[in-house]
Amino acid sequence: MAVERSEVTRIAALAKLEFEDHDIERMTEELNDILEHFRVLQQVDLPEGNHDARSAAPAPERRPGTLARDELSLSLSDLAPSHEEGFFLVPRLPALDAGTRDGGAGEGENP
Repeated sequence: MAVERSEVTRIAALAKLEFEDHDIERMTEELNDILEHFRVLQQVDLPEGNHDARSAAPAPERRPGTLARDELSLSLSDLAPSHEEGFFLVPRLPALDAGTRDGGAGEGENP
């Protein structure tokens, strides 16, 4: 089964993509190359047995009971005493102010 130029044009239109003529030709060739790779893979001779490793693995056991939401052991006010409009307010890090306290040394400069 080969992909034709008209199919690439139709798929591009469905995806609301615009391509130049040379891009449509390139896409057609690339899609046909991909299909050819799949044809080769289908012909690979695999040994008999289970080809799907996932089906051989046992399903994990489910724990009994129902899931419940974990409650915080601390209240929000214990975690962050200051909050505003749903955001936690934290103090500014002193390292961020180091440049202003030491005479204006900026990033990469020695204080």
